[in-house]
Amino acid sequence: MNSETFRAHCLLIGRDLPLRRMIAFGLRQRGHDVAELDDVRDADDSLAVQKPDLLLLDWPHADTECIDFVEAVRARHELAGMRVLIVSSRRSEDDAVRAFDSGVDDFVLKPLSTRELFARIRACLSRPAVRVKRQRLDFGDLILDPDSRRLLVGEAVIDLGRREFRLMRFLMRHPDQVFSRNELLEKLWSDDPSIGRRTIDVHVRRIRRVLEPHGCDRFLQTVRSIGYRFSTHLSEPPGNGAARLEDRIEGAAAAGLEPGHFGSSRESITWNDN
Repeated sequence: MNSETFRAHCLLIGRDLPLRRMIAFGLRQRGHDVAELDDVRDADDSLAVQKPDLLLLDWPHADTECIDFVEAVRARHELAGMRVLIVSSRRSEDDAVRAFDSGVDDFVLKPLSTRELFARIRACLSRPAVRVKRQRLDFGDLILDPDSRRLLVGEAVIDLGRREFRLMRFLMRHPDQVFSRNELLEKLWSDDPSIGRRTIDVHVRRIRRVLEPHGCDRFLQTVRSIGYRFSTHLSEPPGNGAARLEDRIEGAAAAGLEPGHFGSSRESITWNDN
């Protein structure tokens, strides 16, 4: 398909208004239809109304949602033909690898050469969209499918938010390895100052809560004074009160609570965060 002879529908998302308007103007001059948004969180309605031929994203430094968004888009079968191009000032090799692993068709560094950018857009539109096939993670009845972004226990679909899915996927990719909260922050959300160490505890509790009815919450284990691991090798028998008490301690610490009681007078715990 010749990108100069067909009218493409393009969706531009980014907070850099001068850059977005420049790209939009150039695309319209080349005969394409263009819609613009400030934030990926506003994109669902636009994607549902009209499936774009090209999605162009501006990936700023202080943003972790862009890659999660690309992965979510790539999991939607109705958007399989959409090309995805990222422009970014993030110059590290790791960022480029993360972008391509998520399923983008191209990654363009700022500052932009206008001629090069539109040449890359033309090349994207002239070839089929990238199809990324990621390895499914199977642990008995517990299955994580990166392509559909679903966590399953048997036939049951477990409802997870984007951050929770990302955390669970990382831990399941590294079974039996212990990661501190700081390590998890560095590997998953190093560029998001809004996520702190105790935010990890909150996400772990939410994941455990939805896994508990299926008996799989024990696979997400707390290693006291260190952090967390995913393991199907259980060191404690089902229903062990110590494991439940550990969860309550983590939850109270995340909430910044002072000494208190957790379920009974025998479970009174005191600590000092200083």
